[in-house]
Amino acid sequence: MTICANVWKQIIKTNGKYIVRSIKRDEEVKRLNRLKGFGNEKYKDGLIKVLAKENKLSFHESKIIWNKAYESKYSNGLLAVRNEYDELVNMYKNLIALKQNR
Repeated sequence: MTICANVWKQIIKTNGKYIVRSIKRDEEVKRLNRLKGFGNEKYKDGLIKVLAKENKLSFHESKIIWNKAYESKYSNGLLAVRNEYDELVNMYKNLIALKQNR
């Protein structure tokens, strides 16, 4: 074997180890990302229950509104999601009131 072949063999071996480590690290990052924030569904459901009670809504109604608010404002932080939730709840209650007044 030539020196060049040995060098390439070593490079391939090193890159293979690096790729395996990189894949393992990426999998761990994905796992940790799932756990952070709202990874815990019990916490999310507890928050939705509190908001539902606070706004006199059913859990199902509150969950639909929360998911919409979270979808549109999650990148701006939890406070922005909460403000969006409050605005959507007010709009929802106004629509219900309009429907009942017909």
